[in-house]
Amino acid sequence: MLTASPVPGVSTISTLGREELDRRLAGPGLVLRTGAFSTRIHTRIGHLADAIALLYADYPVEAPTAFADFQVRLHRPAGPRHWLKPQVRFDSDGREPFAPLPLAQAYPMFEWVMNWCVSSRAHGYLVIHAAVLERGGRALIMPAPPGSGKSTLCAALAMRGWRLLSDELALLRPEDLQAVWKDLDMPSGHAYAKGLRTVKTCVGSEWCRFGTQDSTQMGKDLERGLFKMYAPHKVKLAVSGCPRNCAESGIKDVGVIGVDSGWEIYVGGNGGIKTEVAQFLCRVKTSDEVMAVSGAFLQLYRKEGWYLERTVHYLERVGLDHVKAKVIDDVANRDALWAELQAALAIEEDPWHKPKEAQVDLRQFIPIKLAEVV
Repeated sequence: MLTASPVPGVSTISTLGREELDRRLAGPGLVLRTGAFSTRIHTRIGHLADAIALLYADYPVEAPTAFADFQVRLHRPAGPRHWLKPQVRFDSDGREPFAPLPLAQAYPMFEWVMNWCVSSRAHGYLVIHAAVLERGGRALIMPAPPGSGKSTLCAALAMRGWRLLSDELALLRPEDLQAVWKDLDMPSGHAYAKGLRTVKTCVGSEWCRFGTQDSTQMGKDLERGLFKMYAPHKVKLAVSGCPRNCAESGIKDVGVIGVDSGWEIYVGGNGGIKTEVAQFLCRVKTSDEVMAVSGAFLQLYRKEGWYLERTVHYLERVGLDHVKAKVIDDVANRDALWAELQAALAIEEDPWHKPKEAQVDLRQFIPIKLAEVV
């Protein structure tokens, strides 16, 4: 939930008065302003009105006839359920996306409703699951998966003087993204690029009693060595520390599996709608050889693959023997391909740090202006 500070001259829940608050909630609707959004709320549930009056006391309200981004109604169902194990239901614009809850949970449902409206409809913002606090005019954004403790941490900080803005969602305007990336010195993750996506690993010999090789370090080396690599299509790698193959190396574009004598390298796998098992390419002894062979294969794919052609389809077209001849049998050509790739990556600009040099279309950061209704 957002916390607000009163603004002089602006009507708030507290200045509205409880009688008028109840009238609006039960009648034309309470138009509550929370940050960038306004929500028209309808309810006749008394203890929910009590909670709104207490916890949203300093939030601005607008005229009942004002435009609202979201329309929500929380109500008790008719019939026996009104009295027998009473429930609360929610609908928005005639839809009921949530199952009913016990009536005592009306206020938690209200908070979930507000978050749902923003997360499902605020398409003009980048929505991040995060806790947000403010202090001294600067925001602290703490993104994390559910259950990681961000709500507990932000509650502790709020008790120490931080202003709580949200413990659920953070909204970033597209025009602010480049400034955020610059402040954090954050490189692009290339999450949706036609290029390197991920290098998945198991825990390997460092933490697993079955591991024969240090798959974690090998995965880190591959990811750093191939960072910023573009390709005809997305490329996924995996490194498993033993033949048990916990990282699923057998269904990746490049899969590396640790064995007693070193590493086995597989290519052309696919774990998508139509699963394809990767083909065995070679066995090597050292991590340096893994880097050279993997890099050479990917550079050959970059040069010969068609746009939007995955490695599995590239291998179907040219044949595994063609790849072996150029990457395994011809060592000089393998070294040349690996050197070509390293040289190309050395001059590849990060699209978040230098968008113009990386030929990024900057129009995506220009906010969309809504047309006025005449």
